[in-house]
Amino acid sequence: MTAENCLRILNERLSFDISLETDIVAIVTDGPNVMIKVGRLVCAEQQLCLAHGINLAVCDVLYKKHNYLQDSPTSDDMDDNNDDDHLEDLDCSESVPTQALLRKQIKSIVKRLNSRDDTEEEERSESLTDVELRPETSQPQLTLKEKLQLEIDKSMKSQILKYKYKMNRDDK
Repeated sequence: MTAENCLRILNERLSFDISLETDIVAIVTDGPNVMIKVGRLVCAEQQLCLAHGINLAVCDVLYKKHNYLQDSPTSDDMDDNNDDDHLEDLDCSESVPTQALLRKQIKSIVKRLNSRDDTEEEERSESLTDVELRPETSQPQLTLKEKLQLEIDKSMKSQILKYKYKMNRDDK
């Protein structure tokens, strides 16, 4: 469902004289691209999904901003239902970005996504050294930034393992 259809249906289905523009204070949507577009079209506060934000960041870094593809696929070449078709064209031997470069780029994209958060949340998550301990477990309570960093690290390790597996399989 497109963002426009989502908003049209919301406007049609809201009853009891409730208005999307004046009465709704926050909105949550599903799907990374719909999430971005609805956020631009609606004046209500938007709750972003961390998983979709990471998905957008990874796709933005790996597939859109850099020339890691030998030949950019055209819209005719791509199947609308499969976003992974262009992975076949990836020239892994010449221009695979390093993990550090990817981590840096993903962090900057996630910062852009979170720029709409209030300043209190930003101040709380800026310091990685301010880790509070939960009294009942004496385990560190991670900030949002630290949790995001852990998820990025897991995702990067997974991507590297898939890449190495594919390279080993192709060599045989």
